[in-house]
Amino acid sequence: KLAQVRFRDPDSIQEYQKLFSMDDVANMFKTEGAPQFYSYSTTREDFAILFDGFMMYARYGVSRDVGVSDQAYTDFVWGQRDRKGEIWIKPRLAFVTSSVLPEFSEASGIISELPLASNIVRLIMALPAIPMALTTINFVINPSKAAEALGMELLTGIGLSTQLGDFGAFFAVAAFLIGAGSFFMKSEYFKIAALLFGSAALFRTIAWALNGADFATSLIISEVVLVVWMLLSAEYVKRVS
Repeated sequence: KLAQVRFRDPDSIQEYQKLFSMDDVANMFKTEGAPQFYSYSTTREDFAILFDGFMMYARYGVSRDVGVSDQAYTDFVWGQRDRKGEIWIKPRLAFVTSSVLPEFSEASGIISELPLASNIVRLIMALPAIPMALTTINFVINPSKAAEALGMELLTGIGLSTQLGDFGAFFAVAAFLIGAGSFFMKSEYFKIAALLFGSAALFRTIAWALNGADFATSLIISEVVLVVWMLLSAEYVKRVS
């Protein structure tokens, strides 16, 4: 709708659209499937921009940037190079290229490698989500195994409800934050995950210092490592965005 206002009918702007900040526009656009803002003007332009941008890259190595800034181009809140390599844009790019130039046999290989480094980093950032998700599943289908892995005995009655509910929610939220942060490139999600793991390490230490619990060295070290992992991931997302 913003593109329709910008490129086709400025008088159609709504009052709520006038309230959008640059950050609002950036957050709405960067997880969408268009390589450029102008792609939203018409479906024909979207088709043309995908094909033109890819061919300029494939033939001449031209990279295109997209960003959100003020009108004077002095304050940029977000930007990205070679956006066509996003995993949710690649399928559309492959469809457009094969439709227009099916004889370009090298296209699929070029598309699959766009942008290889970014996708590898994303996978690395998302790795901790795997054990978090598996632990969540275990708390549902095999709670005794999940509890044992955390050094606990499985409780009964209301204690069991609290144990499975609280721990299941902890690991489910952690898996979601890490996975969504990696997929949508949201630094805030990683920061929240860092706070979650850091709080767990803090309260483990308090339990040892004040309540006579064993010092859970391996678990605390794991949580501290995860905090660092999350903060580094958040910083990476901030820099590339």
